[in-house]
Amino acid sequence: MASDAELDELAALISAGSENQEVEYKSWMDTTSAEAKAEIAKDLAALANHGGGYLVFGVDDERKPQGPGAYDLASFGEEPLTDIVRTYLDPPFQVRVRLVPHGGHEYPVAIVPSHGARPVIPKRNGPDVGKGKIAGVRLGTIYIRGPLPESAPIARPDDWNALFDRCLRHRADLLAGVMRRAIDKPSKTTPRVRTLLAAACDSVADDFARQMASLTVTGPDSAKDTALAKSMGKAFATVGYALVGDDGDLIGFDDAAAANRGVSSAHLELAWRDGSVFYPHVQGGQQAREWTVAGERLSGIEGLRPERAAYFTADVGYWRIYDVGLACQAKAYVVDYIARHGRFPASAMRLSDCLEMLHGVLAHARLVAERDVGVARAVVRMDWRGLAGRRLFYDEHSSVSPAPSSGDQTKTAEFAVADLKERYFDCLARLAGSFLEAFAAPGWLDPDQFVTVELIQQEFARNRGRMRLFPD
Repeated sequence: MASDAELDELAALISAGSENQEVEYKSWMDTTSAEAKAEIAKDLAALANHGGGYLVFGVDDERKPQGPGAYDLASFGEEPLTDIVRTYLDPPFQVRVRLVPHGGHEYPVAIVPSHGARPVIPKRNGPDVGKGKIAGVRLGTIYIRGPLPESAPIARPDDWNALFDRCLRHRADLLAGVMRRAIDKPSKTTPRVRTLLAAACDSVADDFARQMASLTVTGPDSAKDTALAKSMGKAFATVGYALVGDDGDLIGFDDAAAANRGVSSAHLELAWRDGSVFYPHVQGGQQAREWTVAGERLSGIEGLRPERAAYFTADVGYWRIYDVGLACQAKAYVVDYIARHGRFPASAMRLSDCLEMLHGVLAHARLVAERDVGVARAVVRMDWRGLAGRRLFYDEHSSVSPAPSSGDQTKTAEFAVADLKERYFDCLARLAGSFLEAFAAPGWLDPDQFVTVELIQQEFARNRGRMRLFPD
């Protein structure tokens, strides 16, 4: 959430109608059109290559605020603008958006960060609008802010100086970091990381269990649904991750809500189903809160906290993202909801549900880590409750292993961010194999050999969600 001081500063951009090169003004536009996306991409690239700046919507060419527009303000938000960046520009970067009040109306102001060790360059052309004309950006062209001000291709030798200087300064910082790591060697993950991650996951699990115990369902089968909710609050999984820097300690978020929104579009393309992990875009879908965890006062955001429901669904869960760099989700076993209709035994686990939950959390960790060059490792913790006596099934007709689980399982794994980016399947397979050890039977199931890309894809295809591996 923006502070009053930040909003006052941004409001000044709207009222002043600045001629500053750091500010680009745009009239209200349809940001879903291909031409508008390409034009916005050009401005975002030019502002980033200028060292950062602002893109203000709802102000006309004469720098006059236009008042309310005909378009939904959400179409100028962080998610659609970040989608434009990911579609057109390389390297990608995160855009923050603030809704700034002025004259009784709100105006979206996009805050564009500076480029890093290399300039931002379009990786594809804008749409062809006829007669060989390309709208917005051209592949490989470096855009900067010109004197009018305007977003234009770099043309003069002098235009390169400031751009080169910023690139070289950033490279010097990176080189210094590499040298420090070479001399000092990367530090081991500190005990605080694992302690806080475990405590944060336990706090989420305890909160979820309380929510389910107190949930009242008011629909036609209210008594049965309420009883089922209480039982599902005793058997569920909690999976969380911690982001760790080279010093071995946590790397926090400047704004957990913004970080989550910044990856939500890409995450939903990889790991969507009803009740998706960390999904913020429903009314009341997240809120800021504070908690005491392992003796530390932590702030962050949390998902829905249902107290009453007109009906009870299969996908029920609860999540938190802590500003210190932790994220956790508790989720009931979907198969327990299905089992009440006789499709599965009451003591079943469904392989597809388990793989989807692991993928949902691990994919989120990778996407968030990709946006912060300082993240070196991700620590993942799994806590499976209510496993005792359960058997693992592919579907209602086929079991994975005849051996029931002997009991609850809690495990922690650590992954280098480079492995998450370059060998994601291997990381997911390691987590899945660790979970499957609870059901391994001699001569029947070897988790290390059992988990393959084909198996993952087969299980992702079983349910109605949209699950897929990264296209590595």
